[in-house]
Amino acid sequence: MRAETDKKYSEVTLNIKALSDKIDGLPRPIGFWQLAGMIASGLVVAFTLLGVFADRFDGGISAYGTFDAFFEEQREVDAGQSARIDKILEVLEAQSAQSPTSPAEGQD
Repeated sequence: MRAETDKKYSEVTLNIKALSDKIDGLPRPIGFWQLAGMIASGLVVAFTLLGVFADRFDGGISAYGTFDAFFEEQREVDAGQSARIDKILEVLEAQSAQSPTSPAEGQD
């Protein structure tokens, strides 16, 4: 049993040493100039996108007027539905006023 444990321990130790050697072989961290270059590239890309799509943004703001017709049409539909609902409620109230017994009395 002790021999198996020692064998596994030495295998794990060798694996750890191999990983440690690989880590030591990795390139060094990002330097100052590399970081500055990445930031500058990001800013260039951001300004380029803003420049290309600036006309689309302005167009999107001015396109709001195209929705006015849709909003007005929806208001008319809503007003028509409200009028129909009011008529239905009036009919239901008239029917309940004509009924000889209230719903509570019929539930014996």
